[in-house]
Amino acid sequence: SVAGGDELGILAHWWSMGDLTPTRDLGVDGHPPRATGLPLVDGRPVRMFAGGTVDRVRPLRTGEWVHVASDVAAVKETTSKDGRPLSFVEERYDLSDDDRVVVRETRSIVYTTPATPTGRRPADDPDTAWSREILPDERMLFRFSALTWNAHRIHYDLGFARSDGHPDLVVHGPLLAALLADLWEGNADTPIRTFSFRALAPAFAGEAIRLVGGPSGRLAALDADGGHLMTAVATPAKGGPPWIST
Repeated sequence: SVAGGDELGILAHWWSMGDLTPTRDLGVDGHPPRATGLPLVDGRPVRMFAGGTVDRVRPLRTGEWVHVASDVAAVKETTSKDGRPLSFVEERYDLSDDDRVVVRETRSIVYTTPATPTGRRPADDPDTAWSREILPDERMLFRFSALTWNAHRIHYDLGFARSDGHPDLVVHGPLLAALLADLWEGNADTPIRTFSFRALAPAFAGEAIRLVGGPSGRLAALDADGGHLMTAVATPAKGGPPWIST
């Protein structure tokens, strides 16, 4: 439970800044209209979360108001190993109090075309001092979608997920990131100053996932065979907030 003024985890702003686009204005895939001026994304119907970085000067607290400003920071066009076009869009979110930006997030979204899932890369010597097993199912995905106002149909509409090239409902990339951040926050004595994460392969409903990490700050979500789903790095804060980048 939390009370007014309690400090919140590093990804807590995700629960309170969801998109409020009316349902009638959502796209066929469940997403809000895409930002104008993004080159070539209209020819890339598949939208996936690729990773991001969250840096904070201090923790957010329950009951406080912050101003949120967002912008498209960069667009990069490239091609996958199997020849598919990829548009990486970097979105930036600044959360400010009356005086300054207190949390800055950069979020990488990839627009592409449907593909057949490929094998996952084995993890390279992961830190396994801490470990947790999870088994995402339809209920977990539904609740996380609701919590973050995410109406993307790949997370709850099996028919649509399969038409998008997936064998089953897709586990949210942000859900894996939140679980990895929680692994740190539940085991370490120091809060996170900066949290960076990268999605390496999609995870699916009904698939066992192992979350691992340790005091090194290296965290990973692995499949049953030890293949990488997501990696993350937690940089601990030094001293008391406000924290200064070093």
